[in-house]
Amino acid sequence: MQKINELMQGKTIAVFDLDGTIANTEPLHWLTHRETLEPLGLNLTEENIRKYVGHNDLQILGMIEEDYDVFLEDKKGIKQTRLQLFRDAVEKYNLLPNEEVVKAIKTFKGKKYIVSRQNQYTIERLLEHWKIFDYFDKIYSLEHSDESKIKLVEKLGSKDEIIWFDDAKEVVKEAKDEGFTVIAVRHTYNDTAKLEADYIIDTTKPRK
Repeated sequence: MQKINELMQGKTIAVFDLDGTIANTEPLHWLTHRETLEPLGLNLTEENIRKYVGHNDLQILGMIEEDYDVFLEDKKGIKQTRLQLFRDAVEKYNLLPNEEVVKAIKTFKGKKYIVSRQNQYTIERLLEHWKIFDYFDKIYSLEHSDESKIKLVEKLGSKDEIIWFDDAKEVVKEAKDEGFTVIAVRHTYNDTAKLEADYIIDTTKPRK
């Protein structure tokens, strides 16, 4: 936490991704994707799951159509069913947020924003479940937007003002290349990725 505190010094804006960053939601996402798709005769491979990480539900369903040579007629209905299963699973299995990230959320004194491709209602419900909703000044859901995360974040303030927490390899690299201070989160679905960040919170290792 000392290194994170050092990187936060002098920053006035903190940007947080949700899935895989605030909590390791990926295992429950893929559990519920499988629960939703198996009745349709689709069994997701581990290799493809890793490829789909970082995309929203409709993007993933489009990729599945291409990878498995199928047509999913009611993608919006599949998405809604899957998200409901996921939200229920977070509470059923008592998924807890990442301790170091929550400490950063609670101790950072400036503006705090969520920037995520997750569904707005899902973001709000999870933050309320973890009792951290009130720490954020605004939630930006890019579920229905083609705008890149980096374009949105650039509108929030200058690069010198911002510290950015994310887990997606491509986002971390682009943000770092553009001059942002970046803290990456490593978890079970990006554990083989090379994360080019100022600091890495590694949730795959047992805490001492």
